[in-house]
Amino acid sequence: MRDLDRDDVLLVSIARDGMIYLGSDQMNETGMVENLRLRLDHGAERKLYVQADGRARYLSVSKVLDAASAAGIYQIAFLVDQRKDIPR
Repeated sequence: MRDLDRDDVLLVSIARDGMIYLGSDQMNETGMVENLRLRLDHGAERKLYVQADGRARYLSVSKVLDAASAAGIYQIAFLVDQRKDIPR
């Protein structure tokens, strides 16, 4: 997706162990809300891209969605990788 090449893109990654990263910075829910609001104030697009490990618990994803909502972001795009090892 070409939108992900922008410098001000809001990309959240959720690791298998539930750790949440905004860009390359590790975040907790409170810190993420504040950081998202700050980035929005500096002109970031009001769209959040979420990249979650398939083994991450939904609770971690839910925390990200709650933080986005609290920051005023309602456009969410989930990024998924197509598994290449599935026989056809």
